[in-house]
Amino acid sequence: MSFKKSLVLVSILLGFSLYSHASLAKPGKGHFKKMFKELDLTPEQQEKMKELRKNKPNQKANFKEMKELKKQFKEALGSDASESELKKLHSQIQEKKAAMAKQGFEQMLKIRAILTPEQRKKFKDMRHEGGKGKRGWDNH
Repeated sequence: MSFKKSLVLVSILLGFSLYSHASLAKPGKGHFKKMFKELDLTPEQQEKMKELRKNKPNQKANFKEMKELKKQFKEALGSDASESELKKLHSQIQEKKAAMAKQGFEQMLKIRAILTPEQRKKFKDMRHEGGKGKRGWDNH
């Protein structure tokens, strides 16, 4: 999987933009209420989903750090940086990418644990209808 595709996947998983049904494609006020309604989440499930959202990893900081690492790497490639410096930056990017993917996967598992089998199917169908079926957890 390419670096860009990995970042897109992590973004989707961490950003809860997994809920990309046509009517939910634009997250905003009421976005999660619509998703809760379409999935017919119980009040308990809704509360658990809200807690997950509150406790999700700080994705903005992660993406900012990744952007900075990529910038440093590109600058180093065009400079007289040593091979060991380049390897170090590359390693840092790979470690950050792996950590972000792990966080996204863990978040996905938590979401999956909240949903019933029927809701999981509906969730998957909602994603395909929104045109995002090529990415994310339903593709595994």
